Amino acid sequence: MRASDFFRTISTGTGGWGEPLTASAFEMELVERLRKGPLEGTLDSAAAEGLSTLVHSELEHCGTDSGQRLDDEEIAAAVRSLKAILRRLGIPFNPPFRDFRGFHGYWSAQGMGGGGGWAARRGYLNTLFSPVWLALDELESAEGEGLGFRGVDGAPKNIIFASTGFKPEIVMSQVIDGAIEIVKHEESCLVYDRPLTESGMTWGQLVDWWRDRNDMGDVDDRAAALSVRATQGIPGLGR
Repeated sequence: MRASDFFRTISTGTGGWGEPLTASAFEMELVERLRKGPLEGTLDSAAAEGLSTLVHSELEHCGTDSGQRLDDEEIAAAVRSLKAILRRLGIPFNPPFRDFRGFHGYWSAQGMGGGGGWAARRGYLNTLFSPVWLALDELESAEGEGLGFRGVDGAPKNIIFASTGFKPEIVMSQVIDGAIEIVKHEESCLVYDRPLTESGMTWGQLVDWWRDRNDMGDVDDRAAALSVRATQGIPGLGR
């Protein structure tokens, strides 16, 4: 997703020569849906890419040229949704403010006003968002290393990934439905065997599966994600 996907074009009437007039409206409903859970057909990582770009841009405008398009309620909703998506992905993000007014109060209290304030605020935002973007880039690479298998009906059967030793030897156990079986070196890889949606497996779903697989109880997403990475050598989080 891109930052522009969080806006829609609406008609505002006609001009003096009869030409249509339009404006951009923030997709508040879309943002709220993303906060509650992944969208069908859209990876959380893709949604996080677009929304983090939007939030960063809006905060930067607020801190420099006052050119932001969102109001306080809208930026607060965007920040809440971004935090929820990143939490599902196991990526920490906890800015010390919730909206534009909070951001203004924070930069004033941290001495980022006055001469050189614009540069200081830009630098702070880059420091805040750079770890998020790095983690998303590494997560994209990790997702790309997954090996998926589909049956003859096109439905994903399972995902085999994160091999830490010899490559698994795989055979087709049921030719009709495309089921597969690991006959050697199963201990050196992971097999995600839960139902998959059209969008595949998200990092949040992987973390939930790992937590249940290892009886980790109420361990939070961050700790579970670090456990996946530490145990299987999956790149991306906890650096």
